[in-house]
Amino acid sequence: MRAFNRATGHDYGPLAFTAYEGSRSLAEFAVEAARPARPRVGEVGRDELVELIRRVLAAGPDADWYLEAVQAAVTHPAAADVLFWGPDGATPEEMAAELTAYRPIAL
Repeated sequence: MRAFNRATGHDYGPLAFTAYEGSRSLAEFAVEAARPARPRVGEVGRDELVELIRRVLAAGPDADWYLEAVQAAVTHPAAADVLFWGPDGATPEEMAAELTAYRPIAL
């Protein structure tokens, strides 16, 4: 398991391999394990961010990975909250605007 985590960048523990069936199928677990653990996202433009948000909201089999990509692309500490619990009826464009408007407080 250590070698697998080192090679893939994941931090799976023993339960990830023995208790995956409670939340996903074996095929879904295999796809997750085959992906990079944490997406490395360079400079993301507004249109690209909107497309990532659309893919998250489509709730397809890759939605979790796209959510991680959105979170890696913005500094907003609660990006998932903006997408899933933001104002009712907010468009992906409005969500992207809110995410990119956030500026961390300099200490």
